[in-house]
Amino acid sequence: MDKRELFEVKDDEEQRAKLQDICDLLLAAGYFRVRLKGLSAFDKVVGGMVWCLELCAVGVDVNFLFRENLNIGEKIEITEKIINVLLSIKCAYALEPHQIQGLDTVKILPVMQWLVKKAMETRESLNDHLRKIADLQYQKTFPLPESEAKLKETANHLPTVFLPQRKFKKVQGQSLPIEKEVISTLMEYGCNKVNLLDETQQLMEKTEVKSEKKLENRAIAHKVSNLIHQQADLISQTIEDYTQRQNEREGERDERAHLQERNKKTADALERVCNQIASQQQVMDQLKAKIVDLIASEEALEEQKKSLAALETEENRQTLDQLDRLVSQNEAANAQRKQFKNQCKAELEELQSRNEALSKEETPENQDQLKRQVDSAREQLTGALKILGEKNVNLMKLRRQLDAVPGNAELNQYQRRFTELCTQVNEKQTELNGYYLLYNTLEDTKVYLNKELSLLTSIHDSFSQSMTSSAGKGEFLQQMEKIVTAVRQNKNKIEKQIEMLTEKHQDLGRCLGQFAVDEHQYRDTLKAISNESQKYKQLMSQLNDHDN
Repeated sequence: MDKRELFEVKDDEEQRAKLQDICDLLLAAGYFRVRLKGLSAFDKVVGGMVWCLELCAVGVDVNFLFRENLNIGEKIEITEKIINVLLSIKCAYALEPHQIQGLDTVKILPVMQWLVKKAMETRESLNDHLRKIADLQYQKTFPLPESEAKLKETANHLPTVFLPQRKFKKVQGQSLPIEKEVISTLMEYGCNKVNLLDETQQLMEKTEVKSEKKLENRAIAHKVSNLIHQQADLISQTIEDYTQRQNEREGERDERAHLQERNKKTADALERVCNQIASQQQVMDQLKAKIVDLIASEEALEEQKKSLAALETEENRQTLDQLDRLVSQNEAANAQRKQFKNQCKAELEELQSRNEALSKEETPENQDQLKRQVDSAREQLTGALKILGEKNVNLMKLRRQLDAVPGNAELNQYQRRFTELCTQVNEKQTELNGYYLLYNTLEDTKVYLNKELSLLTSIHDSFSQSMTSSAGKGEFLQQMEKIVTAVRQNKNKIEKQIEMLTEKHQDLGRCLGQFAVDEHQYRDTLKAISNESQKYKQLMSQLNDHDN
């Protein structure tokens, strides 16, 4: 039996291209059996999937036994096992057994890419794990004393490197508040406020001429060093003034940044509004083109309607009534399109007026109002996206449910498989019935032969004794007559049984003939139904073409 009779294998340019992509992917991953020209496409694809599943190193309760040139039952079994394993390892793509059997490479390619990626990741992680184990075992056996000595020396030297170092010394005998005491102590060790010298120099450099910078820096450094020892109060006051000025400058800087951010948001909002207007204009252009196409199709339908009105008869009146209903639906759709067009024009005019108003009046109040509108629109967009995500999830669930329902091709495939299995079962049953019949016949023959043998033995034994006297001879003759009478009675019973079986056989033959006639009528009826179904599908496709 040819493979195309067992499975409906899709054979077109796209399928062949996807099959070649699958072979290239497996070859790049390291499955070199795809190079063998003697292997079929099914063996290459299923062998590659089994190889990838073995590399994934996932524990599943499935025993794979794959070999080339499997029969139909083994192919169905191994594809079902593969699908069960893919579901257990949570494959990101849905796949059915009949798609593997029919070599639907468009559906198989993403699953194969996911499997190869997972196999490569598993291989890399396993290699890293083995490499770490090897390094650990090597270091246990062959340690490196030099590196250990360097690490110990560095660990001992770290506390001396990070110890605080005093840069200034505070004058003894002065009592300061706790805050100033902390600041002066930090300045002694060069932390935080010690940078006051550099900051003071930066302030002086902004107010003085460039030619006097070096001299003033030296004088300032000398004065600051004297102040540190003599005038701690003045230093703290200077620090407070500097901190206050820095806070004022930071406030001005924050306010300026806030104004810039508001201006930027306003510009972005205006740009988005302009983009929305441009997109609405594009939608309007598309709607105009669609309206022109609909008008042309409507004129063509009117012409066809006139031509069909001339051909109206009693037989096709229902079809024409249905066409009239479709034409009325088309007119209603045109009215809805016109209404939508007017609504779009009104929205476009409103957006243009709002754009002009925004361009003329750019005040903080308008900016705040625009910001609020943008925030509300963003919230609406977020809610719409959330609803859209839920709808997409429901849509995917429905699609998976539809994919789970078998189609005509799958049902035909299952029907052929069941027919083949039914034929095999009938053949086995017929063969088994023959064996039973042969066994029963031989068993009956054996019983009759045993009876005949025992009868002849008894006759032989009694014959020599009966011939000695005349009374024994008479008794022997009477026994023989009884035996003959019993044999004749058994013969008559068997003949009656044969006649009953013959009549039953004739009745069954007549029933079989009637069943053959019914089967012929059933096939004719089924053929007529299939022809009518094809005609119905053609009419529906023509109606859909007219609607489009």
